[in-house]
Amino acid sequence: MRIHLKADFITLLLTCSFLSSGLYADTVAKETVMIEVPEEDVWAAPGDFCDLSWHPLVDNTVCNAEGTVRNVILLGGAGVVEELINQPDDRKYVYNMIDQCTSFEPDGTCNSGPVLPVANYKGDFKVLPLGQDSTIVMWQTNFDQLNEDAEMIVRSLILRLGLDALKADLEATH
Repeated sequence: MRIHLKADFITLLLTCSFLSSGLYADTVAKETVMIEVPEEDVWAAPGDFCDLSWHPLVDNTVCNAEGTVRNVILLGGAGVVEELINQPDDRKYVYNMIDQCTSFEPDGTCNSGPVLPVANYKGDFKVLPLGQDSTIVMWQTNFDQLNEDAEMIVRSLILRLGLDALKADLEATH
C-alpha cells in the first residue's frame, strides 16, 4: 500500500510539473555523498549500468543485449530510456536520456510521453576513493528545464533520494 501511494504521489508531482512551462537551458544538478565503505564495494552496486535496483523509485531496469540502452521503469509504470555513452571504467559512466515513457509495452517498447520536465538530459556518475574505507559518490546531470521546478525534481527525487538510499543500504550491510 505504501509503495502504491508513493508511486501515485510521484506520478502526480511529475505530471503537475508540466503545468507551468518554459525552457530554462543548460541546468546543472549535482549531488554528492560520502559512504563509509571501501570504493570497490560501493562501485559493485551502481557500477552495473543495467541494474538500478538500489534506487528506491526504480521498479525494474531492462537492458538491451549489449548493455548499452536501458529502460528504467519507475514505480507506477512510467519511465525513461537511457543510453550509455562510455563503457564504465575507472568507476564512472556517462549516459543520455533518449526517451521518456508514460508506460512500456510487454516487449519493452516505450510509449513516449512526458515523465520529467527536462530535455537534453545527460548524467555523469562517479565513485571516487576517500581513504581506505571511505568513498565519495558524485552524480551530476545536465539538462534543459521545461519549467521552473525541473531542477528541484531532478535534484531531490532522482539524485538525492538515490544517493541517500545507496549510502543507507551499503553502510547497513557492510
